[in-house]
Amino acid sequence: MKPLMKLLRALGDRWPFFALALTTMLMVLWVGLTLQSVFSPQPAAQAPVVLPSPLAPPSPLLPNWAKTAPSPLVAPTLPSAAIVPPSPIASVAQPSSAGQTPTTQGAASGSNPLPQSRYGHLPYQEHDANLVSVGTYGSGANQRTEYLDKEAAATFAQMKADAGNAGVSLVAISGFRSVADQEKLFERQIQRQGSAAAAARLSAPPGYSEHHTGLTLDIGDGAQPDTDVKFEFENTKAYEWLQANGRRYGVELSFPPNNIQGVSFEPWHWRFTRSPYAAAVFSVARTLAGMP
Repeated sequence: MKPLMKLLRALGDRWPFFALALTTMLMVLWVGLTLQSVFSPQPAAQAPVVLPSPLAPPSPLLPNWAKTAPSPLVAPTLPSAAIVPPSPIASVAQPSSAGQTPTTQGAASGSNPLPQSRYGHLPYQEHDANLVSVGTYGSGANQRTEYLDKEAAATFAQMKADAGNAGVSLVAISGFRSVADQEKLFERQIQRQGSAAAAARLSAPPGYSEHHTGLTLDIGDGAQPDTDVKFEFENTKAYEWLQANGRRYGVELSFPPNNIQGVSFEPWHWRFTRSPYAAAVFSVARTLAGMP
């Protein structure tokens, strides 16, 4: 008991020193922790991970003219397999009268393996933008104004002037034709021929006529109006001039005899392909025909 009392008295005499030492130690510890928190390197904040959005399919590379041109006028595709030519044409269609839809006198085979086609006719969209007049056709109550795409119209105007200098008169019979007008025409042919297949031998179904593009023109001979939209047009000076000179203007016969599409021979039906846009419109038809 006495030794314990001595120890307590000794500690009591030194208590201020212990208190000071304890306080000093705590302060040193606090300062050390503070300095460590200030000068220790902080871990870099990680940027939030952003998952990439699904990639959109790349847009096709198009030439400059295609980017600024109107919407495509035709969208058929070439077949993957080789195309088998249709059956030979036994006889040809015979138009009835000037300016009228052909009636009948045989036709090409209606069967044809062409893609997206209808009775051998390829699909074309109606395109009535940039139409300009190329003159009138008919007389009196039957007179009508014919229109073409402005580039085709300018080409025809030059052709008409050049042919006139050679003593040949080119006449614009039928240019742009709407899908609605083609539907009426095709319905009349069905009534005359008895079926859509028979009608298609002489007229394109609505949505399948080159006339929808504004880049196709039925042409006649002003010196022989009785041959308008008739196969006798093949024997006119106008047809002879077109055959000899059409390619120089980027103009070609759409449906020559025994054509791959199986459409009846139409010596009056010519399409304009000079511009890259027009060539693209008829690219499938021209490729099928083996044209460059």
